Amino acid sequence: MSEVTSQLKRCCLCGQRQPRACFTRDKSRLDGLDNRCRRCRHAMRENNLTATRLLELLTYDSSSGRFHDRTTGEPVPVTLHKSGYVQLTIDGCTHFAHRVAWLAVTGEWPPHQIDHRDLDRSNNRWTNLRSATPSQNVANRRAMANNKLGIKGVIEMPSGKFRAQCNAPLSNKPRILGTFATVEEAAAAYSKAAVERWGEYAPRRCGCAVSASGIVKLKAEEKQS
Repeated sequence: MSEVTSQLKRCCLCGQRQPRACFTRDKSRLDGLDNRCRRCRHAMRENNLTATRLLELLTYDSSSGRFHDRTTGEPVPVTLHKSGYVQLTIDGCTHFAHRVAWLAVTGEWPPHQIDHRDLDRSNNRWTNLRSATPSQNVANRRAMANNKLGIKGVIEMPSGKFRAQCNAPLSNKPRILGTFATVEEAAAAYSKAAVERWGEYAPRRCGCAVSASGIVKLKAEEKQS
């Protein structure tokens, strides 16, 4: 057995061979991992909660994004996941509040992921939530922590110039957009490419604000406003 194959594990539910990191720990098993991948475990929890059962227990305030006990009217206790998402417990199972909000309004679990338009993962107002594919959800994120400029898609080169790059369609590899003399020009190039690549999911608060015409507001300008 090759080293690569030995690092994979087959999920007992979906049957797919996946990296060991996709499985939660289970000390009771010989290999120390659950036989179900994280995605299947999550799907099982959601399948056990229907919209009918949810609305029997809770109410969802779409204007505030909060849940209340239907009987007492009291706010439902929540916790904050290390990722920044709000969690709540229903019938003994923990769920992400933004996904439960989608279930409460539409009557169905979201088909994909849920994107927070304003990048605030704790803001679960209905107007701030929208269905998104994994690629679209990743697109609407802030610049990485190691980005010294704090402007997504722009890197300062040793020469003092600025390189703009954007992930190519159907690929995670960056597509170089060009090297520019100023950070404003590089940010504008990324802004335009991001709108073409992701449309309405193009980042709007990642160091630069993007519009359909490719207009950019730099981070410094946002601080002054």
